[in-house]
Amino acid sequence: MATKLGVAEESVRRWRRKVQVDAGERPGTTSSEHAENRKLKREVAELPRANEILKSAAALFAAKFDGPAAKRSPASVCVAIGACLTNAQLR
Repeated sequence: MATKLGVAEESVRRWRRKVQVDAGERPGTTSSEHAENRKLKREVAELPRANEILKSAAALFAAKFDGPAAKRSPASVCVAIGACLTNAQLR
């Protein structure tokens, strides 16, 4: 069979084992489980980067609002949070 396909016999054996695992006839990690594991590993690898971004954002936000309230004008608070309410909206 392998010679007809022009591939090594070991390749055919691996393909057969993979089909058997996917069909549940043989123990092992199925193709879909393998794909899910790869996806999850990529996501886990991204988590430290996301955490660093969040830490930086939290530090920046905290620095913006640290210190006495007198230092902060209502306009600077509005700019920092990205929105302002008028006096009429507060009532």
